[in-house]
Amino acid sequence: MDSCPHYRIVDGSEMLKRLRARREKAKQSKESKKQWQAVLEQYAEPEPTKPQPKTLWAKLGLVTGYSFQDIVWFARAEGFDRSPNAMLPIQKVWLRNIILCNWAVREGYFSLWSEADQEFCNLWGEVEESELIDEWIEYCQEKS
Repeated sequence: MDSCPHYRIVDGSEMLKRLRARREKAKQSKESKKQWQAVLEQYAEPEPTKPQPKTLWAKLGLVTGYSFQDIVWFARAEGFDRSPNAMLPIQKVWLRNIILCNWAVREGYFSLWSEADQEFCNLWGEVEESELIDEWIEYCQEKS
């Protein structure tokens, strides 16, 4: 014989009513969550995205505060005879590096331009080209 008593839940029992009520409540809870999610998706506004700069010079201006005219003056001061937009790709890279190092000195992250240039070159070897500007800004801010 079995030592455990067996219980049978009959249709009219209180236990069965409680179990059914609990199951219904759980169903309604799931359905109401789905309904609220649908309402939120219908009426929620999408996350605003930051406008991304379209050119290298716009990106540099955004992070350094330099205007395009400032960048033109940098180019002339460094001996480039063309507008930054008309430069060869390698010239654009040189000018970008000069501007970023100048910014770091201006902001007080480095006391000498040569120090900034050395650190920039070290970082340049470690990060992707597409992430270099953001990584340089972050590096300088962490340095201080």
